[in-house]
Amino acid sequence: MKKFYYLTALVLLPLIAQSAPYAGFIYPSSMQQGSKVRVVIGGQKLHTINGCFISGEGIKVTKITQIPGFPYPDGHQRRYLLNQIERIENGDMSSPKMIAMPENWRKNKLWDNLEQLPRLEFDLVVKYLNTPRNPLQATPSLRQKLIIDLEADVNAPPGVRSLRIWNNRGVSAPKLFYVSPLPHYAQQKFTPPGKPVPPMPKISQFQSVLNGQIMPGETDSFRVLLDKGPYTFTVRGRTFQPFIGDAVPGHFQPVIRLLNLQGKELAFADDEYFNPDPTLRFKVPWRGWFILEIRDNLYRGREDFVYTVTIEKGFKEYQFAAKRPFADLQDKSEKLMAAEILDAGKVQLISGELKTVGETDVFHINGKKGQRFKAVVCARPFGSPLDGALTLRAPDGKIVASADDTPSPLNTGAIVQQSDPELEYVFAKDGVYALALRDLSGRGGKDFRYYLRVGPPVPDFA
Repeated sequence: MKKFYYLTALVLLPLIAQSAPYAGFIYPSSMQQGSKVRVVIGGQKLHTINGCFISGEGIKVTKITQIPGFPYPDGHQRRYLLNQIERIENGDMSSPKMIAMPENWRKNKLWDNLEQLPRLEFDLVVKYLNTPRNPLQATPSLRQKLIIDLEADVNAPPGVRSLRIWNNRGVSAPKLFYVSPLPHYAQQKFTPPGKPVPPMPKISQFQSVLNGQIMPGETDSFRVLLDKGPYTFTVRGRTFQPFIGDAVPGHFQPVIRLLNLQGKELAFADDEYFNPDPTLRFKVPWRGWFILEIRDNLYRGREDFVYTVTIEKGFKEYQFAAKRPFADLQDKSEKLMAAEILDAGKVQLISGELKTVGETDVFHINGKKGQRFKAVVCARPFGSPLDGALTLRAPDGKIVASADDTPSPLNTGAIVQQSDPELEYVFAKDGVYALALRDLSGRGGKDFRYYLRVGPPVPDFA
């Protein structure tokens, strides 16, 4: 009987997971402390949502609004609705005259109450009716919409949160959402064809957060007032959607530029080392207005190409992952370990950095014939740009082993290039061996940090 229960669970769990709601994007993806915001979630299976979870403290969900799916209206109905929308925007809440209700008239509760809709719901209708259908750009996984009203306390802890929605069938995978003390600004609203394009948003705060979405071929522009001195512009784009299964390449590749008012480019960034999300550091030459642009590197776009740009005064240091690898070992600096002869039979952890271009760190290992030895570099998982390469030389100076990229047996995580090497060797004779670590491309600097574990191989599940 137990086997039957186990088999039933194995069959039903995938079916339950397929029925759980899917959140493809959240826009906007951040909010200020002490503010209220209405976020749009696009995804699938969103019409039976029971609730929303947000990790951490200080943020509460005040309302969840289901957005009914929009049917495709024929030309006559579409023109009628656009005429009604134009009347409402001009202050006329009366509906256009209609001789008779056509048989093929599509019903939708938002279309039937246009004059009573809140602004966000009204804008969703306007965008839908003014966006031509293109099957090549259709994204069924983002088609359904949900609006969630959020309220942040004044003392809500800043930082990253996880947002999930749930129904009776399951819980969605988490989507990232940020809280910041800085004032927030949004990109330009959607402009229907034939309407005058409003001026780009003017941001007069020296430090602020910008929110936006990149649609196909789109470049978002902001007019920003900056003081004289150093600034850091940090972009989050791929961060919100690390992999996109139906987009090529499979993630958003943001590009950021800073221009003067005459359109001359002053600064440009398209990445931060190996991270596709760029960080632009620039010393502003004078106090005044500038134009900040952001787009996709290949001019792609869709609704889940959401982004934030954090503008901060000063040059912000490169950010490493908070978690230190090999947490069970006590590390020693490369200066101390390079001055010693290390025992190959003892597991030891070295922490260091290749501070200068072309630098190589060398460590001496005392090995015995037949003894197994392993050296493992960890750099990329905690954010180091180091592309490590290991070389082991015998006592006579000959190279007996080397290692470059060692792919992970589990293809998981957001790191697409496994650039950390692992070297394993059985000593052919007694003596002191030299283990050298360098950057494969000869780079170096204060950000090129690493952890190097040396000693006998450590048993694992493999």
